[in-house]
Amino acid sequence: MRNKFLISSFILAIVFSGIVTAYETGGYDRIDETMMTISAGHATSFVIKPDSSLWAWGHNWFGQLGDGTTTERHTPVRVMDNVALVSAGVHNTMAIQADGSLWAWGRNGGRLGDSTTIDRHTPVRIMEDVVAVCVNAGMAIRTDGSLWAWGSGWLGRFGDGSNEDIIHLTPVKIMEDVVSVSAGVSHTVAIKADGSL
Repeated sequence: MRNKFLISSFILAIVFSGIVTAYETGGYDRIDETMMTISAGHATSFVIKPDSSLWAWGHNWFGQLGDGTTTERHTPVRVMDNVALVSAGVHNTMAIQADGSLWAWGRNGGRLGDSTTIDRHTPVRIMEDVVAVCVNAGMAIRTDGSLWAWGSGWLGRFGDGSNEDIIHLTPVKIMEDVVSVSAGVSHTVAIKADGSL
């Protein structure tokens, strides 16, 4: 047991020293150290800085960085302003602005909820009054506690009776009084205001 503890401590010390060294030598000099919120997708990274600007870098095959291109970025590029929350998915991204508007971009095929299946290389407005979003499942909670979903209802993950044959191109209401939602590949769980799961 003692040997396992010593080995684990040694590995953590190496990892931590690498992080400190990278920071001290400028490995992270492209990002303000006072950054506020981060989200990582599949080979993409996003940060909301204290001025509420959203920055992105990484792979950009489907425009998932939102900078108007499909060019891979090795340094952060500014995407949009007034952002309160960002959620990065596998090939698409969603952000909530300070006014509660939900924006989406990247690979579509019905995943963005913008009434099309067209990939978007810049953010498009999806809906209003949003307080939380689950990008990989295409779900959002609005200020009134209603849960909305879009995209494929694969294996019944929306809980509305739909399946993989039905694709919602725009958000549809699923349930009321929701305070939290989390989705896996083929299922979803939500907590309601009364504490029920």
